[in-house]
Amino acid sequence: MKSFVELHKKLNHKIWEDGKLKSEVRDALGKIGENFLKDIKWDIEPLTFTFTGSLANFNYTKYSDIDLHIIVDYDKYDVSLEEVKDYFEAKKNVWNANHDILIKGYDVETYVQDINEKHSSEGVYDILNDKWIVEPMPFKGNIDHSLILKKFNLYKKLIDDTITPSCDLNCIDKLKKKIKKMRQEALTRGGEYSIGNLVFKNLRSGGYIKKVHDFGKKLEDEELSLESLNFKKWVSSK
Repeated sequence: MKSFVELHKKLNHKIWEDGKLKSEVRDALGKIGENFLKDIKWDIEPLTFTFTGSLANFNYTKYSDIDLHIIVDYDKYDVSLEEVKDYFEAKKNVWNANHDILIKGYDVETYVQDINEKHSSEGVYDILNDKWIVEPMPFKGNIDHSLILKKFNLYKKLIDDTITPSCDLNCIDKLKKKIKKMRQEALTRGGEYSIGNLVFKNLRSGGYIKKVHDFGKKLEDEELSLESLNFKKWVSSK
């Protein structure tokens, strides 16, 4: 299996023109952000919308997503930080699950980001103000594709060996945390071009992250269905 990692000398021409976001792309992302906020019951005034990820950089592939981040200040809400995070995470998951939006052939993924949250990315574009926050630079180092594929195959085997009939929710949660930790540590140490992050991108492009997510969702649905059945039995016995 070949590596999904690709390096380019120029930004994606479908999205960018003369180093700036194409106007039609910018307008479309602005409308998506506004529509996302309509589903939020809280009174939200976003600080801005940003475009980040590989399509705001030089390592995009045909499998890349457009990452639309809605920047807000969590401290403005009169609830705990954990409650704010959980609320926006739930809203983001529901939105992304219920919408299949393409821009220039790429899926759009929304995310609500706290202004104080650390975000490791080589490219971040301010959509509302039409300017770079972090302007990307072409990568001039060397990518060890053999090492990426070696580590990719290790995680691929781990996923295949874990997702079995004997795996429960606790088991799948441990797998998710292991993959997340691998990527976060890699981003912290080496940024977007770190081996761990590129391994994660290969796992996502190869469908293995979706496989883990779908299996976890299936386990959750089965557990809820079982509890629902027990509840019905409990009610009928009264």
